[in-house]
Amino acid sequence: EAGASAPEQNIPEPQFVVSSSSPNGPNQFENVQSAIDQIDSESESGAVIGIEGGFDDTGTNNQPNIDVSEVTLTGFSGSTPQIGALNVNASDVTVKNLNVDGNLDIADETSDVTIDGVTFDGNGNSIGTGIDNLTITNSIIQGGGVEFDLTNNSSAEISNNSIDAGSGIGI
Repeated sequence: EAGASAPEQNIPEPQFVVSSSSPNGPNQFENVQSAIDQIDSESESGAVIGIEGGFDDTGTNNQPNIDVSEVTLTGFSGSTPQIGALNVNASDVTVKNLNVDGNLDIADETSDVTIDGVTFDGNGNSIGTGIDNLTITNSIIQGGGVEFDLTNNSSAEISNNSIDAGSGIGI
């Protein structure tokens, strides 16, 4: 088990590591998108991308796009990492223990997306329509509400969160 940003959370050991220091191994990367792009969705089902504490790419305009299913993106080892906006365009994705200094966008028709222990500081978080089995727990959403549309018997669990959207905007 890797050391977690929040001690009460269980963090799986990452196979891919994103670090602010220069990568020095075959599965170490300078940014989140490079790690995502390295995953072979057939042979690395259940891959874990760990972002080391202290990592901060918020000034780079990077907007990682998780487009591979069965992936966990998690902060580990020390302080909570900071990344830019985040797009989720695949099913069976877990995002945990991060600060996202931008919007969360989850694509239409995805399923089994879990957001846990994440702080979002965006101004227009958007969760697509027809998402099935969406879970947002233990998170903080600031600067914008969360917009989503549950259709076609889809489900969502939204619990133990704080939403401070200002101007009366919320879920």
